[in-house]
Amino acid sequence: MKRLITLIITQIMVFYFGNSLTPINVNLTDTDIFYVGEKFSQVIEESETDDFTYEIVDDQGNTVTIDQVQLDREYTLKITAYKGKKTTDIEKKVIFKDNKAPRIQAEAEYTVPYNETLTYDYDDMILIDDNYDSFVTVNYEEIGKEEMGKVGTYTLNVTATDSSGNTSVRNGIQIHVIDDEAPTITIGSLSTNRDYSLGVLRRQIKASDAVDGAVDVVLEKELGEYANGDYDVIAKATDAAGNTAQTSFKLHVTDVNTTVYTPAIAPNATAQAIVDEAFRLLGTYSDCTSLVENALNAAGLTGRSYSNGWSSLYNETIYRNGTVTDDPQPGDIIYYAHNSSNTSSHVAVYIGNGMAIHGGWDGYTVAIFSAYVNGASDPVFVRYANE
Repeated sequence: MKRLITLIITQIMVFYFGNSLTPINVNLTDTDIFYVGEKFSQVIEESETDDFTYEIVDDQGNTVTIDQVQLDREYTLKITAYKGKKTTDIEKKVIFKDNKAPRIQAEAEYTVPYNETLTYDYDDMILIDDNYDSFVTVNYEEIGKEEMGKVGTYTLNVTATDSSGNTSVRNGIQIHVIDDEAPTITIGSLSTNRDYSLGVLRRQIKASDAVDGAVDVVLEKELGEYANGDYDVIAKATDAAGNTAQTSFKLHVTDVNTTVYTPAIAPNATAQAIVDEAFRLLGTYSDCTSLVENALNAAGLTGRSYSNGWSSLYNETIYRNGTVTDDPQPGDIIYYAHNSSNTSSHVAVYIGNGMAIHGGWDGYTVAIFSAYVNGASDPVFVRYANE
């Protein structure tokens, strides 16, 4: 009977208090080194415990969190393990180290818009973090970017290294550079009351693209197709990638002369250079002498035999330095003994079809007008050629 009572009492005590004679078995899988970023459940085998708590204490006796520990320093790891009603306290010296490489989270490919420098903030595209270090050394290697040109695809390789030397590598990320921006259309003066201004205006309607450079502008109707009147004109420009820009402007047209819109084709390279330079200067501010001097310079006729160049010449000397012709062709220089106000002589560049480009016209503007100016002397056509 006494034995039975003793057995019952023992079972009751074990039920309420656990078997104090049997210790809780807590095995530390790494008794000397603890790697930051791991969970304690990975280090402490809980097979014989219901739960546990821990405390990290530095050499000054201060309790620190896992985020506050310093690598390669010794700390005291205090563990309290629970099993039923029983507890076990374990105290062990440990050194914290980091054996996990940074994490690189990136897509297989990215599409980015073209910019002039071809530089991109990969930190905004790719997430790199580390279990311990707030700062990680990252190297981006761009393969095939220099050979790509303005748009295309190149390869990005990423290497990330933490303070412990743990390194992650992600290679083969494809970066697609595309042109997704439409051209920019710029328009100069929009109103005209003389036919030559339409020729100027067509050359003032321009479009440029960051990737393609100059882009053709298409009008609903070319300016030479308009009769007199007021119009809402739509201009469009499309780049090689298919991006389209569109703008509209109002145009007032009087006295249309459709012969002035197309740049003239000259009979030889020297004459063509003279014509091209005169067309290039349309709409700019220049007197007549400077216009002709610049056109002759562009053709390689700089100053001819005059030591000071064209800047020291008068219209008469320009006229005398060429060869007068009765068969005018684009690229000839026109000399007028006096202008329409009879105040001075005048020179211009002939562009064919009875038209010329004049400097010092209507307020010193370079413009297209007839070669036969009312009130001025008869035109004398002078030809220049490289010798």
